[in-house]
Amino acid sequence: MKRHVQHYLNSLHIYCLLMRIGISKEPALSIAKRWESVMHKLIY
Repeated sequence: MKRHVQHYLNSLHIYCLLMRIGISKEPALSIAKRWESVMHKLIY
């Protein structure tokens, strides 16, 4: 279960999700980087 959560909450997955919903590359990358800086400590 933990690996499943880690997969779906990792920054690359979030970046791809943002791109799929129509956010352009630069804002999606910025959001994903901020996401990683916060979530990495919590999920790994």
